[in-house]
Amino acid sequence: MASVERRAHMVWEGDLMGGNGSLSEEDSGMLRDAAVTIASRTESPEGKTSPEELIASAHAACYAIALSNTWLSKTRPRCVSRWTPCVPWTTSS
Repeated sequence: MASVERRAHMVWEGDLMGGNGSLSEEDSGMLRDAAVTIASRTESPEGKTSPEELIASAHAACYAIALSNTWLSKTRPRCVSRWTPCVPWTTSS
């Protein structure tokens, strides 16, 4: 199997709780200057993403692809799989 490398670029300004950042994925161009904040992890996202949301998206894509491949290796009908992962996040008070 070929080696695959993917790159992303993150810029963060400010402190942990009041700061904000911008995330860009450098290979496919699907993410350009996506807003990232700590508040989007613990409060209302308000159009911004969080590391947990990105991990959940990656897990959902990998799982759905693998599950579809498994089904199709057993049968030949068209397969559509939908999976919604949950990445738990607990804030300390």
